[in-house]
Amino acid sequence: MTATISEDAPAAETARGAARRELTLRMQSGDGPQRVLRLPHDKFSIGADASCAVRLDSSAFHPVHCFILRGKAGVVVRRWAPDTRLNGRVFQDALLAQGDRLSVGPVDFDVLDIAEATPETDPSHALGEMAGEVRRLSDALAQKQSEFDAAHAAWDEQRCDLADELARLADENSAAQQRLADALSELERRDAEWESQARQYEQARADLETQASSLSQEQQADEQARARLEEALDRRDQEFAERHKQHAREIEFAQSQLRDSAVALAAAEAKAQSEAARWESLLAERDAELASLAQQLDDAQTQIEEQSARLERARHELHAVRDGQTEELQQSFSTLHDRTADVQRREAELAERDETLAAQRAELDELRESLRTQQAELEEQNGRLERDREELAAAQRQLDET
Repeated sequence: MTATISEDAPAAETARGAARRELTLRMQSGDGPQRVLRLPHDKFSIGADASCAVRLDSSAFHPVHCFILRGKAGVVVRRWAPDTRLNGRVFQDALLAQGDRLSVGPVDFDVLDIAEATPETDPSHALGEMAGEVRRLSDALAQKQSEFDAAHAAWDEQRCDLADELARLADENSAAQQRLADALSELERRDAEWESQARQYEQARADLETQASSLSQEQQADEQARARLEEALDRRDQEFAERHKQHAREIEFAQSQLRDSAVALAAAEAKAQSEAARWESLLAERDAELASLAQQLDDAQTQIEEQSARLERARHELHAVRDGQTEELQQSFSTLHDRTADVQRREAELAERDETLAAQRAELDELRESLRTQQAELEEQNGRLERDREELAAAQRQLDET
């Protein structure tokens, strides 16, 4: 805080030729340094206004605290601001004497020397000048008060606008918080749905792998069965050929030795029955024919051609059975091919579901990123709201202090 002595402050002109001494004051603020002020003026004011002879350079002071007039009767001081005291007491008008202390806010002015009054000074003239100065200061104070009232009204309007803006921002913040909560709820729902779909996908994949394994095992079993069947058919062909040769030999032997043929036929019948028991239904008809052939061995000589024809028909029937089994194998392969195509189709569906799940995952990632951006914006907006509240509170405190 500094004090400035104005060179343009109103004073009694020295052209009057009156001899006088300066009014000497010692200024001190708290424990700060002291300063001696020598004022040659007949009248001057103390305050923060630019027109004051002793200007206190601080916003904590009023425009005018007091007005001092030096006249014939002495030095008179008039109080203009509430925070102005003389020797620690409140006053309105008082005479200054050497040793008095004039307090203006936190600043003390000790009167070190009272200048004597000028003999040529006209009291009425001094009072008139003082009244004019008072009117001028009153007008200036009224102007300052008007400016202060206008500034206060503008500040009230701005404060109302800020309050409305804060309310609007609070509403927007609440709406944004609600949107964020809804978005988080939707995200949780989508996460739960995605988890459910993922579990279904994993279960479907496991089922498909199980089916694929089962199909592979069935295919292997079918291939093994086909190999066994082909091997069995080959053996049957070989056995049939061998039996045909054997029957031919037996017939030839029967023609030459009819009596011995019964024993050979019995052995052939036993062998045919053993073969029929091993090959079950496939050789049943052939065993029946062999049994019929055994019964007709007595007249085999007359029925050789008929027996040969029957053996030929049996061979054709065996080939038909083989063709039927081959057709069954082809049907099995067709069924296996259809099931393989179905597996491939389901694999394609699973791949498509993988792509759909990946797209949904990307969409969820974008939604999370958008939510993080909105959260950052909300935090920044909350920071701005907090700073606005602090500025409004500081301005309100400053206004209350004023």
